[in-house]
Amino acid sequence: MVVGTFILLMVFAGPMATHRVFVEDDLAAYHLPFRAFYQECLKYGDSFLWNPYIFNGYYLHGDGQVGMLHPWHWLIYCVLPLDTAFMLDLLSSYPFALLGMYFFLRQRSLTREAALLGGMLFAFIGFNMNHYVHMAFVAVLAHIPWSLFALDRAAKSPKPWRWWALVIALGTSQIFLGFPQGAYYAWLVEGFYVLFLVFTLKSWRILPWFAMAKVSSLLIGFAQLFPTWEVIAQSFRATPSMDMQLSVSLHPLNFLSLLNPYLFQWRYFGPIQGDEPWDAPYMGAVATILLLFALIRFRQLRTTKGLAAFALILIAFGVLSSLGKYGFLYPLYAELPLVSKFRAHARHLCIAHTGLAILAAIAFSHLQQLNTSDPKRRWPNLLLFLIPITSLIMTLTVITLRSQPNSSWYASINHFTMSTGPLLIGATFVCLVSFLVYLATTTNTQNNSFPSCTWERNCLQSCALILLVLLTFADIGLYSLRHKPQKTVDAFKNEITYPPTPPGARIDSDIHPMFMNRFGMKGYRGVYGYTSFMPERRLDFTQELPLRLAGVEWRQTRHIASPELAAAKERGEEWVPLQNSLPRVRLLTQTKQSSNPAEDINSIDTAQTALVDRPVDLPPGTPGQITIITDRPGRIVVHTKTDTRQLLTISENFALGWTVDMDGKRAELLRINGDFIGTLLEPGDHEVHFIFAPHSFTLGLWISLAGVLLVPMVLWVLRRYSPGVPL
Repeated sequence: MVVGTFILLMVFAGPMATHRVFVEDDLAAYHLPFRAFYQECLKYGDSFLWNPYIFNGYYLHGDGQVGMLHPWHWLIYCVLPLDTAFMLDLLSSYPFALLGMYFFLRQRSLTREAALLGGMLFAFIGFNMNHYVHMAFVAVLAHIPWSLFALDRAAKSPKPWRWWALVIALGTSQIFLGFPQGAYYAWLVEGFYVLFLVFTLKSWRILPWFAMAKVSSLLIGFAQLFPTWEVIAQSFRATPSMDMQLSVSLHPLNFLSLLNPYLFQWRYFGPIQGDEPWDAPYMGAVATILLLFALIRFRQLRTTKGLAAFALILIAFGVLSSLGKYGFLYPLYAELPLVSKFRAHARHLCIAHTGLAILAAIAFSHLQQLNTSDPKRRWPNLLLFLIPITSLIMTLTVITLRSQPNSSWYASINHFTMSTGPLLIGATFVCLVSFLVYLATTTNTQNNSFPSCTWERNCLQSCALILLVLLTFADIGLYSLRHKPQKTVDAFKNEITYPPTPPGARIDSDIHPMFMNRFGMKGYRGVYGYTSFMPERRLDFTQELPLRLAGVEWRQTRHIASPELAAAKERGEEWVPLQNSLPRVRLLTQTKQSSNPAEDINSIDTAQTALVDRPVDLPPGTPGQITIITDRPGRIVVHTKTDTRQLLTISENFALGWTVDMDGKRAELLRINGDFIGTLLEPGDHEVHFIFAPHSFTLGLWISLAGVLLVPMVLWVLRRYSPGVPL
């Protein structure tokens, strides 16, 4: 098992040997471009709070998923090349998750082999492996077994304060990874486990200490939480619709994949466009069969019965919650504060998968120690064959329907299901695993079908378990280590066509999410972007006038766009110039007050006049001189010289965090043309500094510092007043 696990990890990490990185879906569209930006900021000493390459500028730290304040990220992106740091960032979650589950299950007195199996199932198949494209999500979930381990030790140790310190550290790490939805799921699992400990230890003492630990983690994590909340408040998720909340619900038919992992195309049944293929419930044939075995043998689990009940609760809660609009819990989630901001109910499946990994390990441990010499205790094990029989019936039915083109079911079956080969492979795995589990349970000394010698009987059981483990590795390798697109970073950056203009120019790129953020890796500033919280903007940047205001010089042609861009695409042109675009920084002498910039922008001469959201009086005059001194992420410095009072405007996205210093004194920040920044200038020479220093980040840092200073006091209280519950 150790050798097999090592081989799985090495195969998964194989691209590192050739300096390649995974580039599937969000890894290419989101994580790699933003981590490249993060590393660039660390290298040149720029602010990583503000990314100038998307949305005309965006509060990237508030978006969160890069985890810019996490010490692990800061270390690897400071000292390693981008490809190595990125792959280490992605891959490190998996051995971390495996070891955490191993130590937790060993703490609960499971055998070493069972604990390793549980860790392997948790890390390398199912939710965490399916969601490898959402690397921040997986990194948060990898903390769950470590938190359960620390909670278990804290509840039972005579000196629990050290373990509570670990609980606080793990909770803080989850927050700084920047995926609050994942932290919510993880803390739900931890909360269920605390209630389980309260019930089994018959003591409520752990509850206030758990609450205190989580509050401490929240306080320390405010440097990430407060900016994220500000970004959400300025995004489309500030008031999410019910359709948005219920998007990506898990259709009940997906649970048929437990009977055959290769039943569906893309291994996921998604009848609605927009459903994601990452939430397939399959966690290996061994997990499915061992789940049934644990239910059959539940009364005989003895010391692990309580933990098995906890795992079953996780499975039931995760499955019901993952159904979303197909279940009945969604009205409750819609009313919960903060939780209603999340989408993709299907992601609750991570809770069920955590429970399934624990239950599979319990069943395997019980299987190792099983001795059913009484035939009356052995016959219920025949129920294990319900799953393979059902799998075969379903598989043969689908194959038959696929072979009948005139059938009314043919179109749907052919569209949603896989071909005959994968279907038969999936059914074969389920049948073989079922047979081996049953074989391992058959140790009856009076049964003439098997050797009567104890040594031979144990040998037969050991062989069955060994083959079961080998089949599990084969299952994981075939299901999880499927083809994963990979490229070198240079090849990744160069596989798209860039505009015929030097880096630094503002462009209107294709709105396909796979490409929008990538242009920033070459230094081009985009009007659009792909992020977790798409910002709400007042201008319509599909129109040419707002694009000219943004300073766009080139537009990428595409079919789904204006007739001009579509026609250019048909002619084979990749980029077309945008005429009469305005400079990045300008001085103006005319303004107009407006509460609806999207409409009023068409009623003014944008080259001479700017829309403002409050009255601004400017005398007639000629625009003065302006020079850009510095234009770095989150910091723009210009020198101006004017004879009259004038308006300075910069085509950088307006956000609450921008501040203006003029000649060393604070000046007023104005919102210009709905979506850009500016300020008023008095006559004379001025050096004007626009600095992105959001109050949410500054206040968050102070609260985090207070939380760090508070933790020693919390641990002192725990050490003094929480003597623990000795084993």
